[in-house]
Amino acid sequence: TQLQWFQARLLHRILPTRKFLFKCKLVDSPLCCFCQQEQETTEHIFWHCQIVKVFWNNLLSLLHVKCLNCDRLVFSGELILFSTLKNTHTDRVIDFILLLAKFFVYRCRFQNCYPLTNNFTIFLKSRYRIELYSSIVSDKRLEFLQSWLPYQALIND
Repeated sequence: TQLQWFQARLLHRILPTRKFLFKCKLVDSPLCCFCQQEQETTEHIFWHCQIVKVFWNNLLSLLHVKCLNCDRLVFSGELILFSTLKNTHTDRVIDFILLLAKFFVYRCRFQNCYPLTNNFTIFLKSRYRIELYSSIVSDKRLEFLQSWLPYQALIND
C-alpha cells in the first residue's frame, strides 16, 4: 500500500517537492536536493535532474545486462513518471521495479544521499524477499516465482 499511495500521489501531482515546500515557507530553497541547479519539481527530481539521469542510465544498463527480456527496453520521462508509454509493453515485474526505483529516488532525497544503483539493488532484493514471503502466505508462490523468472539474475547476485 505504501507504493500504491506513493504512485497515486505522483500521478495526481500531490507529491511534495521543494518548489512547493518553498512556496509554503517550509524549506529554505526551491532548488533540487541532488543537483542544486534547478527548481525541484516532480519532472525534475524523477527525470531531468542530471544526478537522477545517471541513476536511470545505470539501472537501464544493469537491466540490459542481467535481464534478457529487457534488451530493447528504453527509459523515457513518460515511462518513468506515468509508468506507461505508447507502443511499449511492460510486464508487472518491470512496472514494480520502476515504481520501486522512483520510490527509492524519492527516499534518497530525505536521506540526503544520491540514488546509486548498487544501493537500489540491495533495496530491490530486500523488497523481493518481502514480496516472496507475501506470495507464500497468500498461496501464490508459484505464480510469483514464474513472473520473476526473467529477473532472477538481478535478484540472485
